[in-house]
Amino acid sequence: MQFRVATWNLNARTHARPVPAWVGRELMGLQADLLALTEHVPGGEVPSLAQVLQAGGAASVSVSEDQGAGDNRILIATREPHTLGPIPQPELDLVSAHANFLSVTLASGVIGVGFRMPDYSKTPGGYALLWDWLFDALAPYRGHNLILAGDLNADFIRPLDRKLRLAERFAEVGLQLVPVADGVSFRGRSGPGTRIDHVFVGGSLRGLSGTYSWKAIDREHPGCRGCSHGVPDHALMATQISCVNL
Repeated sequence: MQFRVATWNLNARTHARPVPAWVGRELMGLQADLLALTEHVPGGEVPSLAQVLQAGGAASVSVSEDQGAGDNRILIATREPHTLGPIPQPELDLVSAHANFLSVTLASGVIGVGFRMPDYSKTPGGYALLWDWLFDALAPYRGHNLILAGDLNADFIRPLDRKLRLAERFAEVGLQLVPVADGVSFRGRSGPGTRIDHVFVGGSLRGLSGTYSWKAIDREHPGCRGCSHGVPDHALMATQISCVNL
């Protein structure tokens, strides 16, 4: 059996911005079994993005809770019905940590996790604290069929990522990175760009391949690089995952 898993940073920037119709069309066209959207703030569009995805075949759509601060949130949509949990959102004294995590359990038993690491460059210790929480939260589910997808704000080769042993710690909790042959997921205003959006799998799941696609953004906003408008500013990541036990 194979799953199609996708993730996209919608770049809402803590505001309930309207989601362009072309974004919904791209998402529906994926026919993803599990979709994890980051930097989503509901309330800026009619119909809602959740309604658009349900009309496109999603059986369940869930959005992480915020704490009244207008945080960016996580949306998970699945073609199978799902329930919330088993991992609760973090309760940390760290801005935006709570809203940027969501877990669900599919009817088949697969655990889906959407996660975004906020920018804690001006918050000393913020990265380390939330990474520690995440790995502690994932450790009890080592060996389970689990998919983690989102904007991790890490490429695993930067000095801080290496200092925090991120690649090794994902392996220690039983998760493997889905490989992407080429391209970048964030290109910013200058430089070659980087890979900070990822999908990891555990248990009997195996990541076959992934792609970073800029096709829709380049079509709708030619020449956009680090654009200031509220459209996705990351590549749309799509992956193929196999499972031998479902």
